[in-house]
Amino acid sequence: MVLISYLFVLTTSPGQLAYSLMKAGLPYRYGFTFVTALRMIPIFEQEVRTVYRAQQVRGVSYRPHKWDEFWKNLRSFTLPMLVSALGKVDALSISMEGRCFGMYSTRTYFHARKRYSGDLWAGLALALSAILLIVYLLQEGIS
Repeated sequence: MVLISYLFVLTTSPGQLAYSLMKAGLPYRYGFTFVTALRMIPIFEQEVRTVYRAQQVRGVSYRPHKWDEFWKNLRSFTLPMLVSALGKVDALSISMEGRCFGMYSTRTYFHARKRYSGDLWAGLALALSAILLIVYLLQEGIS
């Protein structure tokens, strides 16, 4: 299941996934939140690397021998991350406000995607394979 979900994430853009969820009935505010979170992950990963390297240059050892050192290091690591995240959230909220996000209850889409019969069959095949995998694993666990 992990490999299948990883394949799904690699082959599906966050925008397409959110669009599909919104077509299934998810409010577009939640879809936008989901897409934004997915798109922010690489940015925060880079920020974590930057903070980690900067702390190492300053001589911070992340292999503490005492709990006091661990909490001190954790605080010195999370504080710059929190400040960075708040700055990015502030810029995003100003951008959303400038574009009147949430003003209308419906949303328009740049790329409209039609439903194909292959989508239904692929979904059914995925659900069936997941059920068969679970049944197989339960049988192996019982035996």
